[in-house]
This record gives sequence, structure tokens and C-alpha cells, in this order.
Amino acid sequence: MYRLRYATVGSVHIDIMADIYPDTQGVDRRGDITLSVGGTAFNVASALSILKGHIDFFSALKTDSLFTRLIIIKLKESGFTLYIQQKEMPDGGFVSLREGKDMILAVNSTPVEHVFIDAAMYGNILKKSDVFVIDLNNSIETVESFLKESLQHQKPEQKPVYILGVSEEKALKLLSFRDSESARNTRGIIKGIFLNRHEARNLLKTIGSTEYTDLCNIINTTWVVTADKYGVMIFSNKKLIRYVDTPGFNKVMSFEGSGDAFAGGFIYTHSLGGDIEMCIQNGFRLVGECAKNYHSNTIPGNTIEGVDNILFRDALTGLYSRAYFEEQIEYLSAVAKREKDIEKRLVSVIIFDLDKFKNINDTYGHAAGDEVLKFFGKLVASCVRKSDISARYGGEEIVVISPGISKSIACSVAKRIRKKLEEAAIPYNGTPIQVTVSAGVAGGYDDPRALLEKADKALYEAKKGGRNRVVYV
Repeated sequence: MYRLRYATVGSVHIDIMADIYPDTQGVDRRGDITLSVGGTAFNVASALSILKGHIDFFSALKTDSLFTRLIIIKLKESGFTLYIQQKEMPDGGFVSLREGKDMILAVNSTPVEHVFIDAAMYGNILKKSDVFVIDLNNSIETVESFLKESLQHQKPEQKPVYILGVSEEKALKLLSFRDSESARNTRGIIKGIFLNRHEARNLLKTIGSTEYTDLCNIINTTWVVTADKYGVMIFSNKKLIRYVDTPGFNKVMSFEGSGDAFAGGFIYTHSLGGDIEMCIQNGFRLVGECAKNYHSNTIPGNTIEGVDNILFRDALTGLYSRAYFEEQIEYLSAVAKREKDIEKRLVSVIIFDLDKFKNINDTYGHAAGDEVLKFFGKLVASCVRKSDISARYGGEEIVVISPGISKSIACSVAKRIRKKLEEAAIPYNGTPIQVTVSAGVAGGYDDPRALLEKADKALYEAKKGGRNRVVYV
């Protein structure tokens, strides 16, 4: 089955949602905080992706930023093909304050409005696109560039373009290019413009009108005006062609982002040639999915839950990083110094080192070495407690620190891991790779730093004694 390709250009940022407890007073209010990834273009792309569309996502983000790292991982998890420019610019963030299910205040920072994304740079990619989706967080120059590029790669039937309003202020950009050459040339291919009711009213006020049908005087296309729980109006050729109340939804957490969800369902169906009734039906279907979430898009999950994996984990093995391990051993050392109950200071340390690992890289290549490390990381994680700290210490070394575990138990764990690895055949391109491991173990009531040094000396003795063995102090 062919998947439509959506060239989606616009905003993606970290969403921070604050829900106020109703019984609190004053400026400093109590409530719940939710962290997720959002942005108008991202929210609509998420909806299109759920409907099995292929997303080519174009945006701009701040270079060397924690927010950017979180965002890019989420974009990749969502299955998007990314074309992200990273530059020195503000971070991408959106902060909203909610009371009940309604947003009462929002502040946003969108890096993409500070740059010009030249669509001509991506001409070969855009040739494959079936639909263009552009949000008004972009600079006017970016919007015009993608409108112009959409004309360069027309099939016998025109590729449709859909424009997403973002806020009252940014929707006014529609006035900036309504009489421009690019707008005149692309009027036939702009198939829909999506606004919420506040954006539509402000746009009409700016042109001196109170009639929604006058939206069609700005750009003669289909205008879809949404208003969260209050329904949808659709205008075309200066006529109201459809008004529908929002159906009731079960388990509504928030209507935030429901307009973007509606746009995603509408665009998907409209670009396939569906009639207005079917477009509305699929739009509301995705509103129902979005409303089940605390955040503003149709993809479930709270980004904060994945921060541990992003910040503290080694990308290859899935174990903790060296930096995180160093933080934890400092903490355990501090506990050992102040803890008067000696039994609570009991800890053990295991250091593993894969034997002759360089030979694997030299024989099979570094990709094979990576597979061996992944396999070994999973093996270690499966054999130790969740409360233990298992980290990639460096290269092919893995260290495990186990509070409350004696040296004898740690030795048993190390020997079990050694034996399982020796018996394993790690598959790589149809070739089983066999590898062994040496381990050094130390345990007791000493400072964990001292135990780490002792375990390292024991590992040296294991290597010196012939490898593939466990030695303890």
C-alpha cells in the first residue's frame, strides 16, 4: 500500500503544561506539571503519521541544547524523516497554564521563525512529496519558499498545500503574502487554511470585518475554523458550507491541541479526495485520541518519563553512562562516610572486560563489535537487580555496583554472567560470534571508591591469569 508523503515544515518544541489545583490561591499556585514534545507542525505530523502517512519533517532548533536532544529523539521515535537545521537561536519551548480542561495562558518560543529554510535546498526530496503542510510559525520567507517549491514539482494533478494558523499574531502573516507573486501563483494549490476561532476573529478584525465568509477574500480557498469543544465551521467561495458541533468524547484530559489533531485528520482525508463529511469525521476521530492525553498531540506518552534514557544511558548498550556512574559512586561514598550503621555500608563492585575485543573489531568489523557490546549489555542487565547500577565504564568495560550485596553473592553473579556469555553465540550477518569475559570483584564496608580500585586490580589478575575467569579480592 502506497503511503502519502507529507512535506511538513514548521515548529517543534518542548511543551510544559501546568495544571492548577482548583483549591489554590495567589500567584504561586500548586498543580501538576507535564512535559512532552509539541508544536503546531509536529502535532499535525503526529496525527498524519498515526494515519500511516510518511512524514518528511523540516524545522530549525537551537544547537547544543538539552531541549534539542529531547526533541530529536522524540522525532526519530515518531518515525519522521528529519531535515533539521541547528543554529544559535532561542530554545524551542511552549509553556501553558491550564485550569480544568481549558488553557488560560501560554508563552511560546519558536526557533523556526528566526530562520529562513530555503525549500530549494531540498528540491530532490520535495519532488517525492505528495502534500505540503506549512505552519505559520515559520518566517514569511520560508512559507513563500515552500509555496514556490510546491509549484516546481507538480504531478499531472496539482500537489495540495495546507497552511496551519498558530496564534492570533502569527495568523496575520496570511495578510503579508496574500498579494505577493508567490501567493498569486499558488492560489490554486492552497487547498485549506486552518485557524481556531480566536485567530479567525483577530484576522477579520485586522481587515475590518466581522463576517467569517470574508476570510475567503484574503485567499480564495477552503477555510477550516475550529474552536476546541465548540465545533467546526468550514467556509469556501464566501459561503459557510458546513457547521458541526463537536461530538461528546469520553475520558477527556484536555482539549489542548485538538485543533491540530482535527487538521491532521482533515488533511489526510482531503488529500486522498475524501468528501467534506468524511474529512470532518476523521478530524474528530483524532480529536478524540488527542483529548485522552494530558498534552497537545495524538502520540501518547510523557517525555519526562524518557529523560532517564536520554540523559543518563549509554546509547549503545542501554546501560548507564560513565558520567552517571561517577555521580552515583560519589553519592554512595558520601553515604558510607556519614552512615554509622556498618551493615548499611555494605556494597560490592564488579568490573567486566571483554577478552581480546580488538580481535573482534579487526576480524568482523566495528559494527560486529557494537553488536557484541549490545548483547553483553543486555546480558548484564538481565542478571543483576534493577536497584544495581550497571554502567558502561569505557570501551568494552562494564561495571556493576550493588549496595547491600556481599562479595560472595557478587562473585556468584559475575560467574553466572561469565558462563552465559561463554556459552552464547552472538549472531552477526549470519555468522555466530563467540566471546569471553574476565571480571574482578571486590566487596565489603570500605568506601566504594576503594572497592572500585580493588575490583580493578582483581580484573588485572584475571587477565594475567589467562582470561575468561572471575577473580575477587
